[in-house]
Amino acid sequence: MNEWPEWRRRIERAEQIKHELKLREIRENRPLESIIEAPGTVASQIERLRQQCRMTVEELAEALDVVPRSVFRHLSGESIPRNRHLAAYERVFSERLKTKIVILKTSG
Repeated sequence: MNEWPEWRRRIERAEQIKHELKLREIRENRPLESIIEAPGTVASQIERLRQQCRMTVEELAEALDVVPRSVFRHLSGESIPRNRHLAAYERVFSERLKTKIVILKTSG
């Protein structure tokens, strides 16, 4: 019986996400399938988000409080950001884009 509230919260959250995606589909006037896309590599996700935020690598590095070389290495795929850096990227991009951003660790 203790699991029921968690189960109910998950259903409500799924409905909320579905509603938000439908609103986005209407607002952007494009099919939902084009809004939901495969995430790609960590590097490609960061690069796509950086471009959406219209940030230079140097601006992004400053916002993350890291040296630009670290950001270049993350963007090139030379290194995968540590969890604390991923959290910092998510925070910066979420603030700039005014929406919750989650970077997924995938292989491509």
